[in-house]
This record gives sequence, C-alpha cells and structure tokens, in this order.
Amino acid sequence: MTTPYDQGIEDLLALYQRQRAEAGETRRRINEVTGTATAPRQALKVSVSAQGDVTAIEFPTGAYRRMAPRSSPTPCWRPSPRPGRTP
Repeated sequence: MTTPYDQGIEDLLALYQRQRAEAGETRRRINEVTGTATAPRQALKVSVSAQGDVTAIEFPTGAYRRMAPRSSPTPCWRPSPRPGRTP
C-alpha cells in the first residue's frame, strides 16, 4: 500500500531526475556554443569555443597578402595553458 508520504517522495524523486536530465542537456548545449568575430575590413576572422579557446583563425579575403611588410600581422598574444592542459 502506498501512503501519501511515499507518493510525495516518488514525485520529488521524479522531479529531481527530470531537472537533472534538463540540466545535463543545457550543459551540453552551452558547450556547443561558439562565437566568431570578423575584422571590419574582412581581413581576419577568429572563432572561439564556449570556454574561450580559439578554435580557428582565418584570413578570408587574402588581404594579408597585400599588406606591406611593416603592417603585416604579428602575434601579439600567446595563449596561456589552462590547468590540466599541456601547452
């Protein structure tokens, strides 16, 4: 025989399991988010992951080939390794 107390516990457990599954799905969707920014003159396009990792650097127009040597892009940053990653 099921008491109202037992039914309440079962309902709460079902609610918890549903919310946990939804939270897992939300986390998965967040991890799939990416962002891309393109420089105003289309000379550079950079994509990043949800964690902020650079995933792609592109020169979509080939404009860098026409740049004078003194204005060619030079690295101005070096990605720092995150804990648990090897550089």
